Amino acid sequence: MSMTATAVDFGQLEKTEKSFLRRAFERIVEARQIEAKRVANHYLLQLDDETLAQTGFNREALKAEGSKISFL
Repeated sequence: MSMTATAVDFGQLEKTEKSFLRRAFERIVEARQIEAKRVANHYLLQLDDETLAQTGFNREALKAEGSKISFL
């Protein structure tokens, strides 16, 4: 039994625009990431300045990014 490899050239694929559903999905994901960051910032802002400094966060930067309480 002999095995041979065959190379197939499909040519250059044309770049197509993203579908409506794909763009909507990406925007939903982006919005959820922003919301998650704000919720995390809310809890990080409850820590004292020393703990924030030890973990590499800055209170002013967290405030500038915004925060919110999660109501799941």
